[in-house]
Amino acid sequence: MPVSYLMKDNGSYCYAVSYLCVVLWMLQELSSTLSPWLTGKVHTVETKVMCFLWLMGNMESFRSVSDRFGMSKSSLHLCISDVADALLHVAPQQILFPQDVSKMHAISRTYDRFPGVVGCVDGTYIPMTGKTGPQRDAYICRKGFPALHAQIVCDNNLKILDITTGYPGSAHDARVFKNSKLYQHLSNIPQNYHLLEDSVYPLETV
Repeated sequence: MPVSYLMKDNGSYCYAVSYLCVVLWMLQELSSTLSPWLTGKVHTVETKVMCFLWLMGNMESFRSVSDRFGMSKSSLHLCISDVADALLHVAPQQILFPQDVSKMHAISRTYDRFPGVVGCVDGTYIPMTGKTGPQRDAYICRKGFPALHAQIVCDNNLKILDITTGYPGSAHDARVFKNSKLYQHLSNIPQNYHLLEDSVYPLETV
């Protein structure tokens, strides 16, 4: 959208500027966090992170993304692999379910109408391409495509607190939940704290 058009509506212009500032801030924060595990000899850390975010967030081909960032497909592949490896290093420090009561209380205070809630849990699907063989049917999710199941817990600020992956797409949300480390951990938290779930999960006191 042209800036001249946005200037006609001060609200839209302020929103666009605010959005851009948030995106740039997130890019700087993520680049800073991953920089100990990323080198910028050929491409800067920021460029590698932008390539990764663009490829993950858009339905765009590998060739198109490499052209967009002015690099070869092999260079883009290295950038994506480097960022993915760096994310695996920082994940255990960033994705943490609250362990002590003070942190649970801090999260629960953000849910005004739901006392004692420390997060929301639900399942989603990670699409898979080229899945063949006798086990393929097990990976067909209820939406009709092969996928891996992912159980994700987040707080009221959309910060991810826990992830469970690895089950085939046909696995039911309740089954994945019952067999996750999160389910076992919930038995150790105070009874006045709990997770919000939809109707596919059984209502119970762990």
